[in-house]
Amino acid sequence: MAELTMELSQSIDEPARARAFVAEWLETVPFETRADAVLLVSELVSNVVRHGALPARMVLTQNGGRLRVVVEDSNPAMPGPPGPPDAAAGGGRGLIIVSSIAAAWGISTAPDRPGKGVWFDLALVS
Repeated sequence: MAELTMELSQSIDEPARARAFVAEWLETVPFETRADAVLLVSELVSNVVRHGALPARMVLTQNGGRLRVVVEDSNPAMPGPPGPPDAAAGGGRGLIIVSSIAAAWGISTAPDRPGKGVWFDLALVS
């Protein structure tokens, strides 16, 4: 099992930094799987920038043929379930994208701190 952590800020550049971080860590993974991981990370980190609270971090865990990414922040407010987005809205599609691409995803809380972690799993096909 391999694990890597990246501390996150709420900078507008943070999604790009997270995408580069994931793409580099998964450089030996097939392009389509790497592209899916990069897209989903971008969506979750963008949510932290817009709605989250610091401290925040992203944890990548590769265990055999599975990648789990958890994006944690300190805002205790839970995201709503993905549903049909407002066609006129400029956002609101991130969790819809995550739920349609990820093998599994969810939201977890930690009993010892405020906040939540939004996670997804992808199969690392070689």
